[in-house]
Amino acid sequence: MALPTSKPPVLIIAYNRPSTLEKLFKSLENSWNYDQNSFVIVHQVGNRVTAKAIEDFLSRNSNSILIQINGSQRSSTENISFNRHLGLKFCFETLSAEYVVALEDDVEVSIDIFNFTKFIMRKYSKNRNFRGINYGSFEPHGDQSSLYYSKVRFGIHGPASTITKMTWKSLNVPRVREKLTRLDWDGVFEYFCKTGFMITPENSRFLDIGYNGTHAPGLSDPYFHKMASSFVGGGKIAENATYKFRKINHSWREDAVVYNRIDNWKYYLIWFCNSRNRYYVFSKLERALYRLLILKRLRKLN
Repeated sequence: MALPTSKPPVLIIAYNRPSTLEKLFKSLENSWNYDQNSFVIVHQVGNRVTAKAIEDFLSRNSNSILIQINGSQRSSTENISFNRHLGLKFCFETLSAEYVVALEDDVEVSIDIFNFTKFIMRKYSKNRNFRGINYGSFEPHGDQSSLYYSKVRFGIHGPASTITKMTWKSLNVPRVREKLTRLDWDGVFEYFCKTGFMITPENSRFLDIGYNGTHAPGLSDPYFHKMASSFVGGGKIAENATYKFRKINHSWREDAVVYNRIDNWKYYLIWFCNSRNRYYVFSKLERALYRLLILKRLRKLN
């Protein structure tokens, strides 16, 4: 089935969590303007209930395509990374997407996630330092704070994020693929994303419901509670809302720092070494530069 290339693709990575996948589908279909997007589902085969949930979604949404793969020869960590890489490669190189919203199968999204995404893309798509959008936040929800966003120097939020075509092209794709055998997906992209900024909403546009996963902490973990307290969901926000920038220190993680363009050269230097750290000298240099240029600054901020 051919997808309309004029509709921005939403990439969904599905494995064997049918109950959370169905919640994701429901939240997508309840979101504003979801039908203005196309959907690419990468399904690692093996679970019939998941396959049925995907089949039902495809029957309701003609602007969607399914990519099925067999991951029996890889570990679970490798599969998560390779599946994401495969999906992004298809979206950017086959569909010629300008940007891709990527979601794992254990999240729910806010009612305005696509409105927010399109607003940000219109405003920042031509900015050479713009790397994409992270949808998560721990900042407590409020009617006003839900309208704000920040520029944050950070890597990718694995469960829900967007990257641009420029970000994809700027990476040496064969080298990235080689790293996927030993690193998580978000770790592969982290250094390059930090050479610029990721737009981050003050209130979360996704809710992580993967607390029953094999690699996830339990529901009692503060991560899930902080995200739930920040999640916009279907709350009080107007469909024609205008989003506004303001600079705040996000509490997501200590290395999620306010973006300052003056520091770009430091992160470019570290990324250069990281992209070549298969060689001993660059590996050592990368660690030394990170300690010297970044850790000192983080300690001062805290």
